[in-house]
Amino acid sequence: MSTTKSALKRPKVIIVGAGLGGVVLGALLEKAGIDFDIYERATVVKPLGSAMAFGCNVMDLFRQLGIEEEFLSHAKPTYTLEVFNPQKETLMKFDNLEQEAKPIIYDMLLRLVPAKRLHLGKKVLSILTGENGVMIRTADGNSYEGDILVGADGAYSSVRQSLYERLKKDGNLPTSDSEDLPYKYVSLVGQTMPLDPEEFPELKRDDSPFQCTVGDNKYSWTTFTTRANTICYGAILTLDKATTKENDNFRNSEWGPEAAEQMCKQIKDFPVLSGDGTKTLNDLFELSPKHLISKVVLEEKIFKTWFSGRTVLLGDGAVCAMHDAVVLANWINVLGHDSTQEEVEKAFKEYKNERWPYVVQAYNHSQSNGHLIGSTFRGKFARWLVNHLPKSILEKSAVAHVGNRPRAAFLPPPPVRGSVKPDAQPSLTKTQAILAQQGREAVVAV
Repeated sequence: MSTTKSALKRPKVIIVGAGLGGVVLGALLEKAGIDFDIYERATVVKPLGSAMAFGCNVMDLFRQLGIEEEFLSHAKPTYTLEVFNPQKETLMKFDNLEQEAKPIIYDMLLRLVPAKRLHLGKKVLSILTGENGVMIRTADGNSYEGDILVGADGAYSSVRQSLYERLKKDGNLPTSDSEDLPYKYVSLVGQTMPLDPEEFPELKRDDSPFQCTVGDNKYSWTTFTTRANTICYGAILTLDKATTKENDNFRNSEWGPEAAEQMCKQIKDFPVLSGDGTKTLNDLFELSPKHLISKVVLEEKIFKTWFSGRTVLLGDGAVCAMHDAVVLANWINVLGHDSTQEEVEKAFKEYKNERWPYVVQAYNHSQSNGHLIGSTFRGKFARWLVNHLPKSILEKSAVAHVGNRPRAAFLPPPPVRGSVKPDAQPSLTKTQAILAQQGREAVVAV
């Protein structure tokens, strides 16, 4: 790591949650030379069966972090989204362009965080905040102090709950932020062991089509392949009043094989477009390690309150959380250890102002994608539109998401690639100008 031109003392950052957002933020702060620690309530980081799909909007970040080539070596390109009915008749085919990677992406990112910075088995019980700092207390009886607290621990964030309780008590919390998280879907995800390409010929393909079957029973299910010769799959149940009540117990549960077992039994006979054409989801279940089959309730909501005082939150969802981490890291990088609460809040406001439009866009995009693979009338209409809209309109819609490629202001800039230029990024230009005023180099690490 190179040295800066001035000896500005940096803030100490406490990150609660070691998911993708928390780990990316930690990796960025490490490269920026900022003191931080990550506290995670789980005692061990468990691999999940879900695979992850990433597009070009994270490639600039991966290149800056030095993991782009490794990521691509484990990924398969996805060019199409194909939707079928249970009789395997095509309902929709949509050109797409993303890169897929199995959960190894988490391991790549975690290696960028020094082991001494990651503390497992640290469930946060209480949070104290003041004008000059923050402190968390964990279930093991320890307490930890810092200048900034980042909640990166998901939808049921202990940091969010503490922050919102305080704001609600003072009458400063919007009503919508205090309402329960809405949920409409329950999902089961899994991944097989490495399979024989002779038995599953789709594994021989260089690309991996995202194939979805829409049932007439409020279920839809998907399959796609990885470069490791595994098949990833997922099933989504659209909830009604009865099934919502049945699944309420899972809302605060950990992902895991126990919760998934009953759902596996319910969907085991669903046909999949794998192998010789006679396979069902049950065939994939039997070829999957039990710890790589998980069930979770899917919840989506846009919170209005992102920060208060020295506490700030990262969003949920893999890509949004990572993008949040980049923008937040840019602003933390220009703060000093002695920054006032007012200065810290001003930086947090800049962070929210930049990310808010993209979070709304991502939420709307997620809702639209949900309709495309739904069995409702709205889903049928959405697929009809995709099948009949001019290709130019569909391409224009896709391009709207490509420009959002946040970059770290303090790392070497990646080359501009592709025909779509990155969107203007206020946290990049503004913080680089501040670094120049501080007499510090914009790039402090390679």
